[in-house]
Amino acid sequence: MNPKATSVLPPIVLLEWGGVLLYFHLSGRINAFLHPSFRLNVLLAGIVLSLCALTLLVTRKQSAMCECGPAGNCGDRRAPLVSSWLFPLMLLLPLGIAASFTRDSFGANFLATRGVADHASAIPGLAEKFKKNLPSLAQTAPAAQIIEPGLPEANPSAPTGNNPPAVEDVNAENFFKPDASGNIKVNVGDLLYAAQEPSLSATFVNKSAEVVGQFMPAKTNNPDGSRFKLVRLFMTCCAADAQPVSLLVERAADLPIPAGVSEMGWTKVVGDITFPLENGRATAIIRARKIEPVSPPEETMLY
Repeated sequence: MNPKATSVLPPIVLLEWGGVLLYFHLSGRINAFLHPSFRLNVLLAGIVLSLCALTLLVTRKQSAMCECGPAGNCGDRRAPLVSSWLFPLMLLLPLGIAASFTRDSFGANFLATRGVADHASAIPGLAEKFKKNLPSLAQTAPAAQIIEPGLPEANPSAPTGNNPPAVEDVNAENFFKPDASGNIKVNVGDLLYAAQEPSLSATFVNKSAEVVGQFMPAKTNNPDGSRFKLVRLFMTCCAADAQPVSLLVERAADLPIPAGVSEMGWTKVVGDITFPLENGRATAIIRARKIEPVSPPEETMLY
């Protein structure tokens, strides 16, 4: 490969890497792969790599130098494979192919492989999210504590001398407000956490909620065949640590699943929030009044 061509390869490689990072950020595809707090870094990295590539293109010398003088006097001492165009293509093609063909969503096979969590204690980072958004939770029941029925702590309204005010008296009522239709817009993680936090579940119980998730048949804990799951992915850092989480939905016999709802299709459910005891623990279940297919939300992940 002649020296002029060789001098162009480094900026081309840098420009592809920077261009791919900028493309993923500006197109919004980065939302499916990275937590919001890290996305600015991708944008900055794309800009820096692109600027470096342009700088190399502008400032590159017409003749490359080697240890014995101008490159033209040295000959090419590298192996034929390295000195050919195949070597730079090995750096460029995999990135281009990955950027072009990588899907921005996860299918049923991913859920079957990763497993779906149906209770809050199996979701890393969920408790920290609620402590941040609802600081008063830190002064109430411990985040990971699951209250067993029959114990004195199971009644959050029972007066004791040292109990702080319940969450609903401080923050939750203001944080989860009904919309104009009278529905509280919540996500799967909200209700899974509320199921294990009595002072928070009191805010939701028997209220009307609107929840969006991906439809998935319920293969367990479904004796009458009237249940299905709404699934979301909870991300702590990036797609590699995404944990599928699911919420049970129960429908009446006269409420069919619409024809437009398919497995892993985005679905909106409106119904009443309940927390019955099942398998020894409180379980969040939506008693559906309305089921309909919807477009994916702007943020498909939960954080």
